[in-house]
Amino acid sequence: MTQPPVPPQEPSVTPQPPIPPAAPAGPAGYGPPAYHPSTDPNAVPFGIDVGFKWAWSKLTSNAAGLILGGLVLLLASSIGAILAAVGAVMILSSGDVDPDGTLHPDFGSGAAITGFVLAVLGVIALLVASAYLSSAYTGGLLDIANGVPTTVGSFLRPRRLGTVFVLLMLQFLATMVGLLFFCVGAIVVGFFLMFSVLAVVDRGVGAVDGMKASVSIVRARLGDSFLLWLVVFALSAVLGIFAFPFVQLLTVYGYRRLANQPIAP
Repeated sequence: MTQPPVPPQEPSVTPQPPIPPAAPAGPAGYGPPAYHPSTDPNAVPFGIDVGFKWAWSKLTSNAAGLILGGLVLLLASSIGAILAAVGAVMILSSGDVDPDGTLHPDFGSGAAITGFVLAVLGVIALLVASAYLSSAYTGGLLDIANGVPTTVGSFLRPRRLGTVFVLLMLQFLATMVGLLFFCVGAIVVGFFLMFSVLAVVDRGVGAVDGMKASVSIVRARLGDSFLLWLVVFALSAVLGIFAFPFVQLLTVYGYRRLANQPIAP
């Protein structure tokens, strides 16, 4: 018996997943850029080596503002120091010297009075310039830490100048008290308050709260904070003014990471 013809069957087609869009090409068309967590300081624990890499990267990419802005501020600060030094010399040279070399300044002479006025004006100018330098330069550093593009002007614009001035006065008084304890107290004060200006400018808090914030960060990570402070002190002692932008960036890195706050890669 003849079988009826079988109609042709459509070939079965298995549904395929959609093709994802191509990833954007990297430089020179060599494929998408790879992600390396080690290049992100937020993806790894705090470390001096990570801080060095971050600080150097930010120094090279923001060199104009960091270096030129720092030089302008340091030169402005030196005016007060020069006035104070000239005033001190005028006071000391106003009197007579005994045959045994003992100096007897004449505080009632015109030279001594002029020197005293210059010395006082110089100290006031130095304090104001120091507050201006700290508030302006710290603001530029925090712009870098927040990923904000910087110019020379970013480091010359003061942020919370009055509060920073009060903070520096309180730190100065605390340091003077610390000097009474064989200078060890002054070192301890500088160590625990090393993040005070950063906290005031970054968080918008008062002078006392900024000091408390710095103490809190240091106490929570005492070992890491001491290592950071020691490295910053050593670089500043060996390289002097040449290390200023780098150690400031390194301190900003430590401030953000030791407080478990993000920092721009």
